[in-house]
Amino acid sequence: MYNPETRTFRHLWHANDGTQQRHLVKTIQSLFPVLLSSLPSEALDEIIRLLNNENEFGTRYMIPTVSKSEPEYNPIANTLLLWRGPIWGFTNWFIMEGLEKHGKRYTYSAVLELM
Repeated sequence: MYNPETRTFRHLWHANDGTQQRHLVKTIQSLFPVLLSSLPSEALDEIIRLLNNENEFGTRYMIPTVSKSEPEYNPIANTLLLWRGPIWGFTNWFIMEGLEKHGKRYTYSAVLELM
């Protein structure tokens, strides 16, 4: 699921024709590899960049389920499609746990180094 060219993780799915496709929408799922101990340093740097970028996942609040740069982003949750931008506590917990594993912490406005 890791793409070394973009330094990002994207989940894979099987299209109707049987081919394996890489999902292009940036979702919180693409940040979950921060939980891995063996995460490449350039992948960690990219995850942190996405979390700090106000046009991606960086907010004054918690981490949205979809990057704000995606057309699918909808923080209102006014559809039956729940994973389009609303904030979910348990997904944020996973990201925070992963960052702590790598000596970082999340403050809802930036990822900071632990002292």
